[in-house]
Amino acid sequence: MTDQTGNRDLLARAYAAYSQGNGQPLLEAMAEDVTLELCVPVEAFRFAGPLRGRATVARAMQEIREDYDWLEFRLHDLLVQGDLAVALTGGRIRHRATNKAFDLSLVDVVRMRGGKIVDFKEYFDSLGAVMKIGVPKTAFTDFMTPGGKRRRARQRPKAKSKARRASPKAAKKARPKKAKRTVRRRS
Repeated sequence: MTDQTGNRDLLARAYAAYSQGNGQPLLEAMAEDVTLELCVPVEAFRFAGPLRGRATVARAMQEIREDYDWLEFRLHDLLVQGDLAVALTGGRIRHRATNKAFDLSLVDVVRMRGGKIVDFKEYFDSLGAVMKIGVPKTAFTDFMTPGGKRRRARQRPKAKSKARRASPKAAKKARPKKAKRTVRRRS
């Protein structure tokens, strides 16, 4: 069996177990010094950011289970080339605190060495998830709006001064005049 086939089989089994609510095979497929990065803002997801070590990853997986419940999870596609794999996963998930359920698609980029996961990065629409569950405002939700457009820092623009509200010509007249500079000649 080639490494590629072994890696594919290992990941397929781990994802199949995860879809049944058992994250242990995925955790056991990870090297002791694994790096897990959930590429989402830490302001919105307490388990976000780069994590090192299997024990730290286990804690993050526990936090995910505490905050979310997969109502349905599937592995849609698994692409493996040597020690690199890309998994397209997702399903229906429920946020426990708000009891709101929504569809979520994920992309996992997995790097393996010696039949173990050494690097695991997960991407998903974190802003969409935050907006769907309606979590309290954070620096993350305050700064962004749906569609990824930045919102102005102030909700209401400052009132313009009288001079700025007037026409450009009137505004010019309203500005204080500069004092003329005189130059003295030496004789």
